[in-house]
Amino acid sequence: MKNRTLKIIATLAVALGGIVFVATQSAGDVEYYVHVEQVMEKPNEWLGKKNLQVHGFVVPGSIHEEVRDQTTRRTFQLESKGKVVDVRHAGVRPDTFKDQAEAVVRGALALENGALVLTAVNGEAGIMAKCPSKYNGQR
Repeated sequence: MKNRTLKIIATLAVALGGIVFVATQSAGDVEYYVHVEQVMEKPNEWLGKKNLQVHGFVVPGSIHEEVRDQTTRRTFQLESKGKVVDVRHAGVRPDTFKDQAEAVVRGALALENGALVLTAVNGEAGIMAKCPSKYNGQR
């Protein structure tokens, strides 16, 4: 009887350890896909989350680029349903990235000098964009 109880306790301990291990390992890999208006309605829910993917459209005239330390850095605004978020990105941009392009920006949301800023992952992976003229239902 004593041997059986020890086996049950050991089995439960191993199972619980496995559950805790899986839960802690996968918690950092969570990705969030939201639209700009969702982020701007409740920004505190999204502050500091990594792997945040925000979907919207590039605001015309908002793209500003400069080269510093041999890296192209850009700022622009992303809009959806009347809500706008400022975006900062460094590195290569997709060829299809331009005014009014539908885009998904992958990065993290933070407060900087009292303003919300979405800082994109460096490189082309931080911005995914499609050209609006190619996808406007032309027949």
